Amino acid sequence: MAADMMCMIGLTNETTLDAALTIEDAQVSEGFFFNNWLEDHIAAQDINGTALDNDDSEVVVYSSGDPRVAGSFHLKLDGTSMAKISWSSGEDEENKVWLEGVDERIKIDLGDWPAEHPIGRIKVKIYDIDDTVVM
Repeated sequence: MAADMMCMIGLTNETTLDAALTIEDAQVSEGFFFNNWLEDHIAAQDINGTALDNDDSEVVVYSSGDPRVAGSFHLKLDGTSMAKISWSSGEDEENKVWLEGVDERIKIDLGDWPAEHPIGRIKVKIYDIDDTVVM
């Protein structure tokens, strides 16, 4: 699996919240699959509407043998919480964004990751909307 390209989404809750992240508008290159560790592989076109909540450990999109990761998807915040999302295209680059409020979305563009750093990771933490601690 060393040659596989992977985008990992991990979701952890600091407290029990009525919130989730929903995957929308997934448009990923042919041959890419999302993998929820709790389920079997899901084709990219079938991942839309999947909610990541307290019970989901991570969702992975990967492909074997392709020189680049390609495609994109949106994460939409559901509920009344805020989520901090970070992702990187390599060891030295990291992007962070806060989502706050119902229906706020962020587009994750897999094609932005360079071929020399094919493994991209997305980590998500959900906080109470009144929590001012930035991690």
